[in-house]
Amino acid sequence: MKARAEETFQPEVGADISTFLNLLKKSPADLVVGWALAPDGPKVVAYRVRGTNANALIASYVAAVRASHPGLRSAKSVFAGRDVTVTSGLTPERGYLYAKDDVLYATSTRHTPGPQLRQLLAELP
Repeated sequence: MKARAEETFQPEVGADISTFLNLLKKSPADLVVGWALAPDGPKVVAYRVRGTNANALIASYVAAVRASHPGLRSAKSVFAGRDVTVTSGLTPERGYLYAKDDVLYATSTRHTPGPQLRQLLAELP
């Protein structure tokens, strides 16, 4: 995967960032966002919020999405040995949220078929 900061990116399961940060009791200065795209494969967005933890990131992100999309469903699962929150109900695709320490990673089945998803998750920290 190559990081391509010059390209625009919209995650399939996008939270309102203000709501996300408010739920975490953090300011925009605490947030760093990056994404990576593969030419014909996965894309992943990473949200680093300084001073948070994995559980708070996932809970706040899902709550922020639900604030504007009450139909969002989420369930815990394990992929590639990682605890992942799987979201559904907004599009035909599923979203996959994985967090470690103060970084939340998000991808979806639109851009990441099953075998690539497992490989992608296995490569994350």
